[in-house]
Amino acid sequence: MTVSEDGWLRAIDSGALGDSRPLGVNVRGRELVLLRTESGAKAYAGVCPHQGGLLAGGDLRGGALVCQNHGWAFDAETGERRGGAECLQRFACEEKDGALWVLLPVVAPTADAPPSSSAVLRSLDALPGPPGLPWVGNAHQLDVERLHLVFEGWAREYGKLYRVRVPGQDMVVISEPRLAESVLRRRPLDFRRGARMAEILRELDCEGVFSAEGDAWRAQRELVMDALAARNLRTFYPQLVEITERLLGRWREAAAQGRVLDLHQEAMRFTVDVTTRLALGRDLDSIQRGGDELQHHLEVLFEAMGRRLFAVAPLWRWLPTPEQRRVKRALAALHAWLDPLIEEIQTLQSRDPERAAAPQNLLEAMVATRAEDGSAFPREVLFANALVMLIGGEDTTASTIAWAVHELCENTAATQQVEAEADALLGADDVARDLQSLDGAGYMLAVAHETTRLRPVVPLLLCEANSDQTLGDLAIPAGTAIMLLLRLPAIDPAAVDDPERFDPARWIDRRKSAQLYRDARHTPFGSGPRMCPARSLALIEIRLVLSMLYKNFHVQRVGARADVVEAGGFTMEPRGVTVRLESR
Repeated sequence: MTVSEDGWLRAIDSGALGDSRPLGVNVRGRELVLLRTESGAKAYAGVCPHQGGLLAGGDLRGGALVCQNHGWAFDAETGERRGGAECLQRFACEEKDGALWVLLPVVAPTADAPPSSSAVLRSLDALPGPPGLPWVGNAHQLDVERLHLVFEGWAREYGKLYRVRVPGQDMVVISEPRLAESVLRRRPLDFRRGARMAEILRELDCEGVFSAEGDAWRAQRELVMDALAARNLRTFYPQLVEITERLLGRWREAAAQGRVLDLHQEAMRFTVDVTTRLALGRDLDSIQRGGDELQHHLEVLFEAMGRRLFAVAPLWRWLPTPEQRRVKRALAALHAWLDPLIEEIQTLQSRDPERAAAPQNLLEAMVATRAEDGSAFPREVLFANALVMLIGGEDTTASTIAWAVHELCENTAATQQVEAEADALLGADDVARDLQSLDGAGYMLAVAHETTRLRPVVPLLLCEANSDQTLGDLAIPAGTAIMLLLRLPAIDPAAVDDPERFDPARWIDRRKSAQLYRDARHTPFGSGPRMCPARSLALIEIRLVLSMLYKNFHVQRVGARADVVEAGGFTMEPRGVTVRLESR
């Protein structure tokens, strides 16, 4: 990085910063967001003070920088928050010699300063935890299908900070929200995703932005953030409507025939179509034509991730197990589907530079993007990011939709409010035709928040210390695995009224919802710079499907509530949410 004689740091070329959108940069480990305003270029701290999300994925609207995660707005000229006391830290910024230069403090503040040198730190050995066996530790107790329930059960027995032993490594398990928030906000500098997870994803050809670290992550994150930014989702919305109309047609046919539907599988058809259209620009149409083969291959990889992450021994590396053969077949099929698509885009862009300048989907943007040295992303990185988008987009949002319907089936009052809101918003339409109409779906948004509070799709998040760290009064040696339990803080009876009850109204009450966010208890999409960039898209999809469903149908559960189980693994999905639809 170029440094001037008086300490100014060269951030980017002037031409890289336009007038219509913010730009994220990393300068000496500090995340910054750059804006071009009427008075010139501005540089601010690049993470939102609310939950630490990257502001570069936000919008410039009405002279304000609006965070895409929870809508906090900051004056573009001053950094002051509109409607709140919080203010973005501002840095001196100058434009000269064809570049933007910034001046940073000599010492950057940390998110969680360590105790003073006189403080006595606890070691990992001082933590309580479940007794284990020689060599294997607690690994034999980690049932992948019930993994989140096992860890949550131990937390109730041993407390919000305890230790688990697995072969070759100690693991600290945290359900204390402030400590968990500290870990999330201190990524990627102090903490990272678990090295074992990265290794497993690499074996499955999925080492994209999800598992990348350091410079590799920074190089890829802008592509994903830009594709999922609110400004681009508004452009993409008509295609979302088209896909929702297909689902409506399928469900009308099912209602007429009295068919029983597995809501999770139905929702996955929808999310697969959305993700393939957004990420790849391809209309798979699994809703009408059936995409079971592709969906099957994605599920094989997804399930393998969960099993391998907590396996006692990596048998798949030494033995030709049936699972290993299934994984190889799935990867071969996905390569056969994606590799020609990548090659086609590369060929088209090489022939037509204008196409590269105006990419129409995430994959086209990745193919067009160049690193600082002018090189393109390697083919394996393009494949990995496309695959990660497909896998992540298929399962997580679909599970939340199914969980929401599951909870509404037992709550007549909440269902009636959803139906009334859908009727009022859609009027004579069957589907919300414009994105602005969804902004009025406040109760359905509350249903989504309450669903993710009780049934977070990612109840566990595995991290690792990059170097020796401290959390509170605990010394964390480099390489220590850290498991964050994301559901327990949100259902803690000491902090949440009637925590096990499904009550969307708690999100209508701004005081109650603000408390959950302020205390870092509700973090279903993570927190900090690596907060899930697909949060906005997921909440749009959830409201779009719920409004369509409850405007057009009465939903009747088939079977008992007790038949529905939380199936663990890489994520937590519902099994047994079966319903029958009746036209309203």
